Amino acid sequence: MQKPDWTITLYEQAPRFGGKIQTQRVDDFVVELGPDSYLGRKTEMTDLVYDLGLGDTLVSNETGQAFVYDKGSIHPIPGGSIMGIPTEMMPFVKATLISWPGKLRAGLDYFKKPYQLDKNGDVSIGHFFQYHLGQEMMDKLIEPLLAGIYGGDIYKISLLSTFPHFIQVEQKYGNMVKGMMAAKMGHSKAGVTKAAKGAVAEGDVPRAGKGTMTDRQFESHEAKSSQTASTNNSSNSSGHATNTSPHRQTSKVQADMASRKGTAAQSGMFRQLTGGLESVITAIVEAMPSNVHLYTGTLVSNIRYVEGMYAIDVENSGNDACGCQSHSKSIRTASINAENRVEASDSTTDSAIEVLLDKAPAMADHVIIATPPATYNQWFKDDEGFDFLRSMEQSSCAIAIMAFDKATFDGDLKGSGLLITRNTDTPLTACTILNQKWPQTTPDDKVVLRVFIGKARQ
Repeated sequence: MQKPDWTITLYEQAPRFGGKIQTQRVDDFVVELGPDSYLGRKTEMTDLVYDLGLGDTLVSNETGQAFVYDKGSIHPIPGGSIMGIPTEMMPFVKATLISWPGKLRAGLDYFKKPYQLDKNGDVSIGHFFQYHLGQEMMDKLIEPLLAGIYGGDIYKISLLSTFPHFIQVEQKYGNMVKGMMAAKMGHSKAGVTKAAKGAVAEGDVPRAGKGTMTDRQFESHEAKSSQTASTNNSSNSSGHATNTSPHRQTSKVQADMASRKGTAAQSGMFRQLTGGLESVITAIVEAMPSNVHLYTGTLVSNIRYVEGMYAIDVENSGNDACGCQSHSKSIRTASINAENRVEASDSTTDSAIEVLLDKAPAMADHVIIATPPATYNQWFKDDEGFDFLRSMEQSSCAIAIMAFDKATFDGDLKGSGLLITRNTDTPLTACTILNQKWPQTTPDDKVVLRVFIGKARQ
């Protein structure tokens, strides 16, 4: 297929690419300052990793029980639940996290009618699950799970925009519990039992069809990916991967996959790279073709729609990757050229890597924006259609990563980590035990905890 004849320009305000994806190596630790993994069944990402020649660095998490910490007590997340919704009787009855009144209230959903949606066919996540499962289930299970995914106030987050399948299931089967039980039985018959298990931990409602693979399809995809790794990751003299497609997996690759600690040969639902997620960003930047121009340290101060095109005002953010100072009439900024070299220029004639402050704004036929909503306070100022973005509430959290000597660590380490309920008197929302979830990132004699701090509405 012929590539479109487009000229693509990317402006990044920060001195580096990747946004929240940022990996640092500290001594023998691989530390993720942002997201630490992706869901393995989102195979588009895995395909990208192999296309970039990084397949032999792909690993999966060690499996383990997840827990909820509530007011001084630790409880396992009930088995057989999907995003906290009970779909199996006995695991839910035996669960220690929920009291008997709370369990009875959740069970009443079997007799409830569908939630009365607003005129847009929508409702907040919080109000929807509170109606179906009761306040205790919301406080102790649903909110810790879903707030951990979206990091916001689930009583203000749209269900239609995040989990529309819950609405579909409810409308089809009459209520939530009936629908999820029926859906789980259907998935088992369709061969997606492992997909359902994975969704319990990750929060993606499992269903046969788009975005979810059957067990057999997933195992086949993993096997094919492993076969390609031995050749796709052989490097040429310049360090770039070749694209030869092998027809069988070598015994060495099979041995590596079987022996590597925390690898894709095991059943973990999440994926990471031994070089960290930022290694994917680095490889993408290096792979950009000559029609793509990349800028760091470049601030887009305004975007306007003018006579059928977008006018883009660009300024120096003072964060240029080459560490150079900007001149009065031009921005000296880093760019990636066709030979994948980072270079900078002071020449006002080099339009590929220079933005002139005293000239007309850059013009574009199309604009793709990947920024927080607050950015729109400066963009499209005359367009009322963006007012909802300008007023959108945002929440934030901090991440603290701590390492301890295993020999002197006296804490009781269980599973891969725990979620923390809102009513617990602490600013913490979750804790991941990295040396148990991602053992390849830490020395064997260390305990490493990744703690999330900051709750919505606080």
